[in-house]
Amino acid sequence: MVKCASCGKDNQPGSIFCDFCGSNMATANVPSYPPQPSYPPVQQQQPPMAGGGGVCSQCGQSYIPGSGFCDSCGSPLGAPVVIPPGNSDFATVLIQPQGAIYPPPVQPAASVTARLVSDTGEISVFLTPGKILVLGRRDAASNHTADIDLEDFGGHSKGVGRIHAHLVLENGQVFVIDQNAVNFTYVNGVKLTPNVRQPLNNGDQLKAGILLLTYYVN
Repeated sequence: MVKCASCGKDNQPGSIFCDFCGSNMATANVPSYPPQPSYPPVQQQQPPMAGGGGVCSQCGQSYIPGSGFCDSCGSPLGAPVVIPPGNSDFATVLIQPQGAIYPPPVQPAASVTARLVSDTGEISVFLTPGKILVLGRRDAASNHTADIDLEDFGGHSKGVGRIHAHLVLENGQVFVIDQNAVNFTYVNGVKLTPNVRQPLNNGDQLKAGILLLTYYVN
């Protein structure tokens, strides 16, 4: 047996971390973890294993019954896993029992195919991450074109600007951004602030000037 210099407990020969206090056997008296913060911890349970031991939630290695810390990585065994609220650098630890199968996490959409429907017709919209689509109307006099051309829906007479708004796709969410349009842009009756992103969801009412469109995701 090898005695821990920090707590004096006997450990199995070759242990990297103490089973009882978690100290690094090679650098005694140096704590493995800082003190826990004051916010309430989220309790996680260790899956059982034969003989009363378990599997470390951090590295997946088995540990012997009665161990307080993992021999392989030094993580606390059976202790609460603390997840600081609002900190994106931490994530909930999911402990998967042996043989269980969980579906993979949902990934943001790589692209979105949608429709803008008016009372006189509809137009298809295909959005990909990083590409800005101009919502507006073509103008022959200035040789201007728009990615989402609303001229055939009465765009000119209904106050649609040549560059009325932008549509973008970011992290699976579609946003509309008013481009300081003279006749304004609205989502569900609310006037948008110029150059501020507004989420656009399935079934939302989008109005450019007085041209009313309904946004549908295919």
